[in-house]
Amino acid sequence: DAEVLFDRVRVSVVRVNVDIDGADHGQGSGSIIGVDRFGQLYVLTNRHVVFHELREGQRVSYEVELESGVRLPAALDFYSRDDDLALVMVPNLTGWGRPVPLLPRDRLHVGQRVFAVGSPIGLAHTFTSGVISALRSEHIQTDATVHMGSSGGPLFDATGVVCGVVTMTHQHKDFSFAVYADAVFEMLTERYVAKTGQSVGGRSSELPADASP
Repeated sequence: DAEVLFDRVRVSVVRVNVDIDGADHGQGSGSIIGVDRFGQLYVLTNRHVVFHELREGQRVSYEVELESGVRLPAALDFYSRDDDLALVMVPNLTGWGRPVPLLPRDRLHVGQRVFAVGSPIGLAHTFTSGVISALRSEHIQTDATVHMGSSGGPLFDATGVVCGVVTMTHQHKDFSFAVYADAVFEMLTERYVAKTGQSVGGRSSELPADASP
């Protein structure tokens, strides 16, 4: 049930804090994803949470806040050019949280129950539920309540697998939207090619994606 689900996934969800020149510049949410060949865990979030245009001389810094309250410094590792997705690297994250698996679009259905976990208006680890209202071309549409600060947080199915990454709410209606998990795999492939200069066919063990359910 929902209580058991939240207890299972809460250690995998984090708050992402962004500072520019030492001043708070907002926050979002994220989920711990996979490991690379060195055992490093990463945080999956939205590009718009962590990527900011800076003026000359400005410096941006990141911090990940865990469910336990522990705060760890982080660094932007990679962001997608096509989707509102990014990876944050947290050097000391291993051992603090569990990576989440990802569920591809072809296993989703309208009416399916889903759950969002994030930090709307700064309220860390807020848990809301709803259903998949529609499977749009680029996004999952859901009535699970999210708000500013939920961006980048996971949208779970009833088994605790991530089917999407919350990206935005509708201005006038009680609907929200999430990026499909398939786009995460595409970003990870893009990252691998960018960092190694090698093309890949399908998923690679080099990617931080211990992601198949």
